[in-house]
Amino acid sequence: FPSHDNGTMSNFSINQIVKGKVAGLFIILGFRTVAGEEVADLKEMNPANHNEFAPGEVTLPLDAIIAA
Repeated sequence: FPSHDNGTMSNFSINQIVKGKVAGLFIILGFRTVAGEEVADLKEMNPANHNEFAPGEVTLPLDAIIAA
């Protein structure tokens, strides 16, 4: 994986809009490693209006998201 310093990891970057492989539309807030697994910190967004966000954040492994 590339360095966290440039705001990218794998094929993803901070502020990129992504989809969950199962459900959801998210914007990437950041990256980190949890228990040896690379994960993305995400904010869920309204698919009909990308200016509306759900409260809170979610963290998913990189293999659980795809480019939107």
